[in-house]
This record gives sequence, C-alpha cells and structure tokens, in this order.
Amino acid sequence: MKSRLITFILMALALSTPVHADRFERLFPESFPVGGADLVRKGVSQLTVGYIFRVYVAAFYQLPDQGPNDVLGDYPRHLEIEYLRGISRSAFMDAAEDMLARQHPPEVIEAIRPQIEAINRLYTDVRKGDRYALTYLPGRGTELFFNGESQGVIPGEEFARVYFSIWLGERHPYQEFRDRLVGLRR
Repeated sequence: MKSRLITFILMALALSTPVHADRFERLFPESFPVGGADLVRKGVSQLTVGYIFRVYVAAFYQLPDQGPNDVLGDYPRHLEIEYLRGISRSAFMDAAEDMLARQHPPEVIEAIRPQIEAINRLYTDVRKGDRYALTYLPGRGTELFFNGESQGVIPGEEFARVYFSIWLGERHPYQEFRDRLVGLRR
C-alpha cells in the first residue's frame, strides 16, 4: 500500500511539472498574415488545469517590433487555440465569463456585454483537435475562426482589448501560461 502511495505521488509530481511549449511549436506556423502584415509567433503555451487536465495549446502572434507590453493595444494580433479535449459550448462560455470576471470589474464587462453575447452565439462544442482562432484588425474588429472557417466579426477596439485578456491579461490566474504565450518565458 505504501509503495502505491509513493508511486501515485511521484506520478502526480511528474504531471504537475510545467510543460514547455517547444514540442507544440510545430503545430503552429512561425508567421501569420493579417491585413497585409505578417505577424510573428511570440509564444506557444499549453493550459493545464489542476496539474493533470490538459485543456488546450495556444499560439500568439503580433507585429515583429512589438513586445509583451503591447499585446492588448490597438494593433493587429492573432491567437490560435488547439483543443486537447472536448468542451461543450456552455462550459466554454462559462470559462470565458469566469476569466473576464477575474481580470475586470463588472462595469467593464457590462460595457461590452452585447459583443460578448454576439461572440457567444458563434461558438459551438469543440472536440479534441478542433481549433478556434481570434484575429483582431484595427478598424475591422475581432474575427472568430473555427477550424479555419470564419464564423463572424465582432467590431470594437474595447471588445478586443477586454476579450483577448482571457488569454493575455496581466492578471491572468495561470501566469506561467500567459507568460509563455506572450514570449516572456520559453
């Protein structure tokens, strides 16, 4: 019994070790064209919840001369996410609401509530291997893609800034995930 407990603890420790995204970089191109510009991949990161639930791996792209402090400005950007497990549409929307509430006061979220509801109508259940992507282009808005097909565009710079904070916000509850995504860590 004691040896099983030790084996379990060692396995749990192995699973809780942060996964470096190097092995996932091959899943995402080094650059991504947006509005006549080539955005460069700044980082790749895997979101693991509770040390064992691998949720997704994501890549973040921005202009070559921009750094981690420019991730939520009025600049083109692209975020692509590949899911490592199935997630229902409702669970997806609940998680997004939770992440927004962790990073913004209620009045900020309510100011973009119509846009949040609009993007929520575009979501569908995801299966392992599905991809969502968000591309923000100033003057146009945030375009949502599902497995490479456009689902719609949500206008507004403020919506883009707040909504992208789900993954890129400075007060992100999974700070190591965020830091790898914006290129602050490898």
